Amino acid sequence: TIQIPEGMQSTVIPGQPPSSPFSVGGEGAGSIQITKTVLSEEGGVVTYQYEVTNVGDVPQSNVYITDDEVNEIVYQSGDTNGNNVLDPGETWLFIGS
Repeated sequence: TIQIPEGMQSTVIPGQPPSSPFSVGGEGAGSIQITKTVLSEEGGVVTYQYEVTNVGDVPQSNVYITDDEVNEIVYQSGDTNGNNVLDPGETWLFIGS
């Protein structure tokens, strides 16, 4: 169970804990949606995929993921124009085990 303040939201995937609350985008707002899914579970090692989507209308710089269950999370793909900025509507994928 998590408490979600007004103006915030959380993503819930069946069988997974809810995401941390994040801002709900609006006019001129910068908002990022993160979805964490399990890709595999082998030999006690769980590999996660993180989908990071800019759902606002402001480009986001210096985007990275941290997770207290994962030591290293690595960017995989999604920066369609190669500018190292998470542009509005763009989704980046990260992987961590």
